[in-house]
Amino acid sequence: MLNGVRVTLLCMLACMLNATVRSASLVVVPLGVEYNLTLAQRGTFLAGFSMGYVPTILPSGVIAHRFGGAPQISVCLLLNALVWAITPLVLPSAGTPGNAAAPLTVLVWSQVLTGAASGLLNPALHSLISVWISPAHRSGAHNLIYSGQAGGQMLSLGIGGYVLQNWGWRSLFFGQAACIGTFGLVWLCVMRSK
Repeated sequence: MLNGVRVTLLCMLACMLNATVRSASLVVVPLGVEYNLTLAQRGTFLAGFSMGYVPTILPSGVIAHRFGGAPQISVCLLLNALVWAITPLVLPSAGTPGNAAAPLTVLVWSQVLTGAASGLLNPALHSLISVWISPAHRSGAHNLIYSGQAGGQMLSLGIGGYVLQNWGWRSLFFGQAACIGTFGLVWLCVMRSK
């Protein structure tokens, strides 16, 4: 049986794991070198996240209100895991090193999809908080849940640098996909909107 504390902790973990997808800033340098991307192209790659994130906020609030936040967070986590797992597999066939056009398209679209999936998270969290947390405890729940975003970024950037240095950028994608996907499946099995 779920209660407010468990829901808060699950939501905090969802925020923490979803925040790891913002560690794309770590891979921009090795990707830029490998695929001969200019600084402008690297910036376009990083901007792709916002291109997907911003347009999904309003519709995701409406969807969370209508269908509940739990399934929406499942989609967020599992789509991010899928994109992060597929991107390194698609990149080598998207073009050869030195030909930046095809890899840049794959990279930007991966970030757009990641941003769109991440745009589903916050409205869905607010929907869950309104159902599961009593009004007197909502501000504390918000604080704990959203501290998960900062914690996730801190951990992913700290650990990600180590992974990147020792095993390369592909392992960073695969490792984060595995963590996010595993938690996404747990979330799917455990969490309910009401």
